[in-house]
Amino acid sequence: MKKILITSAGTGTAFSYATAIAKNFSDLEIITADINPAQYVTASIYSKKHVVVPSSFDDNYRATLEKIITENQIDYYLPLIDLEIKNAYKSE
Repeated sequence: MKKILITSAGTGTAFSYATAIAKNFSDLEIITADINPAQYVTASIYSKKHVVVPSSFDDNYRATLEKIITENQIDYYLPLIDLEIKNAYKSE
């Protein structure tokens, strides 16, 4: 099964993506990440696993994200806020 990581999972956009993926792509396992714990992140109701991460402004954010991607064997990464998208582009 392929895995997708959705970051900024506490946003309405993340909830919409997670809902659509869960309903239409049953072959994708959703993993969510946010600065808040799962009980405060609505998108996490669709995730197999939720990870609490530092703010995307934090110096350790990128290393934390790379560790999550490696340890969980993530196939797809869906960044949702501007800084995450910019960092994802830089790491390409």
